[in-house]
Amino acid sequence: METPQVGKLRRSMFDGLKLNARPHPERPPETQDIGQDRLAERLRRHSPFEAAVDRYARAFCAGQKQREQSLPLLESQKREMQEAGRQLDQAWPGSLELIKSAVQRDPQTTRAIGERSGRGRVDHLVAGMERERAAVADPAVRADRFVER
Repeated sequence: METPQVGKLRRSMFDGLKLNARPHPERPPETQDIGQDRLAERLRRHSPFEAAVDRYARAFCAGQKQREQSLPLLESQKREMQEAGRQLDQAWPGSLELIKSAVQRDPQTTRAIGERSGRGRVDHLVAGMERERAAVADPAVRADRFVER
């Protein structure tokens, strides 16, 4: 093994390396805003209503998994569904019946509650509840549902 001589400096493998130090072209401002908006939306805390919707969706999915396996609901699952429903109605009166109806009648809402999670699921469920509210307000839909019953 050779030892470096005292008078000579050892060169680094990066000596003489010249990097292209031009600034990176900026993204257009509108795409920056969209990216920042998406990040801000993901980081935003749930409102009490959104938290209640999320809790109800989690409880519903747990119960649904039990039913799919032909197992009875556990007492703890029944209590959680009841508590989640109460929290949902406290956050927005009437929303428990609205979400139940939306899950039963709206295929998009049914898919969202089973296939999505987190903020995406909450957003889809709230949109489904809005569609259901609009449907219930329509006299023709109400008459059709009355005849169904």
